[in-house]
Amino acid sequence: QGMIFHGGNGKILFNVTVEGTNINTQSLTNAFLWRYNMDLYIVARIASKLLAKLKDAHHRLQRLDEARFFYESPDAIWKDLGIQGLLHRKFDILLDKYMVKKDLPWWRRILTSQGSFRQEALSSMILTVFNQNISDVHALAGLMA
Repeated sequence: QGMIFHGGNGKILFNVTVEGTNINTQSLTNAFLWRYNMDLYIVARIASKLLAKLKDAHHRLQRLDEARFFYESPDAIWKDLGIQGLLHRKFDILLDKYMVKKDLPWWRRILTSQGSFRQEALSSMILTVFNQNISDVHALAGLMA
């Protein structure tokens, strides 16, 4: 059990597996927190806010039962939920806005086992889920990956 991020050239970037033993959730969480620091927290926070808005969609769409209410377009649904900006913005731009850096700041380069959440984890997830580079997907898709 565990997780490995490969760099695409055969090089292992991040390995939290121990052969023959079980890695528990807390160990995996601690490894991620140490390696990715605030970037992990920032992206998780943005994603949890998006998830709350999407859960609210169910209640808003129940209004469709009323005969006089309907959405003009899918874009109107996104606007009503307050997430239309995520459809019209690239994921890279959103990450820049929230200062999730592409490269490690100097102080993280001198610590051991530090990594770029954006370059290692997020780009791997986007490539696996959408078969696209992180710069090619819109923010909604990037957060949902």
